[in-house]
Amino acid sequence: MPTRPQIFAVAAISIASLAIPIALRAQAPAGPIHPLRTDTDTHAPAETEKKPLPRHELWGTWTLNPKKSDDTTAKLQKARGTHSTPAWGGFPRGRGPDRETVEDHNREDDLIYPQNSFALTHKDAEIDLTDDQGRKRVYFTDGRKLQKSKDDKYKELAARWDAGRLVSEEKGPSTIKLTRSFEISGDGQHLYETLAVDLGAVSGFVLLRYIYDPSKPNTEDATVAKPSPGDVKP
Repeated sequence: MPTRPQIFAVAAISIASLAIPIALRAQAPAGPIHPLRTDTDTHAPAETEKKPLPRHELWGTWTLNPKKSDDTTAKLQKARGTHSTPAWGGFPRGRGPDRETVEDHNREDDLIYPQNSFALTHKDAEIDLTDDQGRKRVYFTDGRKLQKSKDDKYKELAARWDAGRLVSEEKGPSTIKLTRSFEISGDGQHLYETLAVDLGAVSGFVLLRYIYDPSKPNTEDATVAKPSPGDVKP
């Protein structure tokens, strides 16, 4: 038969065992308990972001970037002098009130002002440029005899390759002459159309550059890695 001191000892141990969990619960912080972060969390796979592949050729469909391109009207006005009346209208492809004839003025516009978009294709020595108005300029680089244009929808031009640039010499109404070139930008993200325009003895020379973006950027296999949270240094 247990003695009285033994009964008191057993009771004290029971009370203490009940009090310990209560004390621990009282000390636990409010809110959910988060698991400890392991080293594997800091080495999670980095996210990837698509970036257009650089282009190395002219072929494809291109859309004018007006913000990055030269303002044609402003440059022509400057070349002719601040007090002269511009022979061409607004940018792009505007129409001005002063002209020799409507037909001549349209030809001048087509020669100097940029297209909103165009497609470039090639087959051997033939390079076809078809604009958003359905007009076609065909550049030949083999020195063949060119056919005379019957209308403004089709025109053949002599051209040459110069270190990756397609270059042609063209003439417009009156005394206008120009050298036109097409090339891919250094980063491969744009197409440059550059015009060196001779406006004649009175108005002089003007250089114009139009910048085009690819209508359908190629993003296949072109990825750049975003840093994972563990790679970011404070």
